[in-house]
Amino acid sequence: HRYIAFRAAGGDDDDVPSTSYQNSLETTIKRKSKQVEAALQELGMEGLEERLSSATQNPASPAYKLSRLVSETTQMQGRAVIVVEVTRATPATTPQQLAAIAKTAIQCGADALCVR
Repeated sequence: HRYIAFRAAGGDDDDVPSTSYQNSLETTIKRKSKQVEAALQELGMEGLEERLSSATQNPASPAYKLSRLVSETTQMQGRAVIVVEVTRATPATTPQQLAAIAKTAIQCGADALCVR
């Protein structure tokens, strides 16, 4: 019913209000896809090809800590790396609450965190 009222008020599918059953992964993928699309439009095909070419010719030095962690963990320990993304559930989420979530993730076995 909220969707029908929203559409009747002139809203479009890109701005559909979230519902209690909406999948947060789906929402994240949609948001990230829009960000990538905007970055690609800004960069253009020539810029993209230049970046891809330079990335393969001049790899980051020193290697990123995360890529080093993944490499060492998979080669030395023979297991996958667990990376946990910690985000604000609501705008009211405090830094202390994020820290508590991050600490719990580490206690549960996370090898790396991405905190937003």
